[in-house]
Amino acid sequence: MFSFIVLYRNRDIERVQRCLQSIENQTYQDFEVIFLDYGSEPTHKTAVENLCKQNPKIRYVYANTRGLFWCRSHALNLGVAAASRQYMIIVDIDIIYCPHFAAYLVEKVNPKTFFNYACYYLPESYTNYNSLDYNKLYDYKVSDFSGAGLLIAAKEALNEVNGFDTIFKIWGFEDIDMYYRLRNLGYEDKRISIADLPTFHQWHKSVSHIESMPKSWLEFMRAFWETKHKGAKPHTAIELLLDLANRPALQLYDNQRLNLVYQSFEYPLYKSYLEFTTKFQALQAGESMQVKQSFEAIPQQALSFTARFFKKMNQVLEKFNISYRVTEILVFEKELIEFYQVRDFIFYFLYAYEAQIADYYWKQTELEMIEFIVVKK
Repeated sequence: MFSFIVLYRNRDIERVQRCLQSIENQTYQDFEVIFLDYGSEPTHKTAVENLCKQNPKIRYVYANTRGLFWCRSHALNLGVAAASRQYMIIVDIDIIYCPHFAAYLVEKVNPKTFFNYACYYLPESYTNYNSLDYNKLYDYKVSDFSGAGLLIAAKEALNEVNGFDTIFKIWGFEDIDMYYRLRNLGYEDKRISIADLPTFHQWHKSVSHIESMPKSWLEFMRAFWETKHKGAKPHTAIELLLDLANRPALQLYDNQRLNLVYQSFEYPLYKSYLEFTTKFQALQAGESMQVKQSFEAIPQQALSFTARFFKKMNQVLEKFNISYRVTEILVFEKELIEFYQVRDFIFYFLYAYEAQIADYYWKQTELEMIEFIVVKK
């Protein structure tokens, strides 16, 4: 009856064990688990695959997306496609389910209704997972229903709206977008009380959005979403369905057979952006480019007198709302290139040229190193 769709990439095994154990402990047992591993590194892949093999209800599916940006929409579409049951339960890997979760739903679900469910956010200090009381109301913070992504819907309904929109990469809006499209097709939206189906979200360190994506990306996605649902024709999102069995960029990275057409970004930075784009467009089908660049902090004392002079001028001009574009460029030309400048350019480059890209591989080490390989289609 139910398919639990569990999405995963490179998370700690204890967290996964608690989530899967809570699903396995359901009092109603007519379900399967599709564990969609969206491109974990080999060590993580081996650990979770071995864990999944311990229960015949769990089907481990590996999507060879290592080195691609996280795209929850794409992962969900792959998971739903692999599922065989009538109703999909979308799972956050951090969630611990109450034992009567599936049993409660049996009498509630129907093909024309989709459900949202809430969760308690456990505090960082919480460690006594074996003593969770599913009959107790806790005073922990509870998720709202605006975009938590905790969804239950018929597979037929998700297919009717053509799945999740893959333009919503990295974080945000894919769930809100799905709710909106389901409602527009006449599906009824119902919300399940935390008191009826208590679930618990395991604590994890918050990831700053600016560390995982350009700071303007959320605004960009919001603008796309609003345009899309105001009836105007937005940019058509290209379905990110690369040939996952044949990843030339990943093979180049794994075998270190790299075509160093372009190695790093230098000043003037805007000239580097233009050179990179021009060289990519000049590539023949199957040819590749690589970026491998390290970054370091810029101590104030290392700035030249000229750079410090222009920085001060910028502050004065900005105070009086005077354009400071030229002096800003002069400041940047005196300083080291920052991680975010290169990361943000590559991010939007991938969006703009997605139709011309056969494959890419992306890796970052904290805020210190970027490795990027792109192969022309």
